[in-house]
Amino acid sequence: MLDETITVLVVQATASFSDQLRDALEGDRRIHIVEAQAHLAYLVGEIGRVSPNLIILEADDNDLQMLDAIESVMAYKPTPILVLSDTQRSPLAQRRIAAFKQRGALATMALSDAHDNPEAFVQNLLLLASVPVVRHLQAARRAGWHPDAPVFTPLGANVARTMVPTIALVASTGGPQALATILSSLSPDLPAAVVIVQHLAEGFAEHLVSWLDHVCPLDVALARPSAILSAGQVRVAPNDKHLIINPQLQWTLSDSPTYLGHRPSATVLLNSVAAVCGQNAVGVVLSGMGEDGAAGLLALRHAGGHTLSQNEATSVVYGMAKRSMEMGAVQREVPLEGLAREITRLAHQLKHAQDLPR
Repeated sequence: MLDETITVLVVQATASFSDQLRDALEGDRRIHIVEAQAHLAYLVGEIGRVSPNLIILEADDNDLQMLDAIESVMAYKPTPILVLSDTQRSPLAQRRIAAFKQRGALATMALSDAHDNPEAFVQNLLLLASVPVVRHLQAARRAGWHPDAPVFTPLGANVARTMVPTIALVASTGGPQALATILSSLSPDLPAAVVIVQHLAEGFAEHLVSWLDHVCPLDVALARPSAILSAGQVRVAPNDKHLIINPQLQWTLSDSPTYLGHRPSATVLLNSVAAVCGQNAVGVVLSGMGEDGAAGLLALRHAGGHTLSQNEATSVVYGMAKRSMEMGAVQREVPLEGLAREITRLAHQLKHAQDLPR
């Protein structure tokens, strides 16, 4: 690695910071700089797009968001991270540095180092990029990661073009009625696959499927292992199995441990949707108690997907959606009666984007 060219992803850099970094590295053929095209909240998706050897973050005043981003990277797509700051010496700076490293940053340096000794700075970048990093299991478990679930990798062009837009609906208490309201308002020609995790008592999944199939114009059934994602189909997680989309665009049923006491888990499903479908997916957290689904919805947002939640006024229990809002996972909160319309709009938007000439 020390003799090779490395790709460095520079994230959420101010114009001044970016200019200083480019000035220091300009002309060095060992470093290929790519600036992130998206907000810090979408960092995991940017990693999938760029496949960097090293990430450089500019330390700013938004420490909490940066800490969350570092933790997400180390949970979903472990990559060496360097945090650059204006100063390293004050007590406050030292506390911030400790927090960054605790979440998973490999090193911190002062930006002035790049100007004072550019060659030494480049050598440090090359060295950091060569350091093997591992998944931070504590952060991964908090995020609902399971060994059976795929990790985020950039899809090949052929797969991305042929992938069906995917709508993931997750719910708990109050969910069955919300699901019926949404599904009954969808058109039979919806250009998307719909997948559902609903927390239920043992043995009730078949009854839910039968009821939803009666009110929904789309084909509703329990998910079957190895079946392919298909537009116009609604697939529901069976009892006591995590439902995962694998990189071959097939359903996988897993006996992995429960997440927050749930199997199937909303977060486990959404994590797999984030990893495989990314920006070609919509995640919706509906009425429900607890916080299952919140971390998964955040993962989907990081991967560039669209994220919605049912608003408090129309929720039987405003728990899962509330936690999703608190974590910054939700792009738009929608009343129950408006969700079918918004889902339909996004499904057609995603299909149209796929059909554009490349």
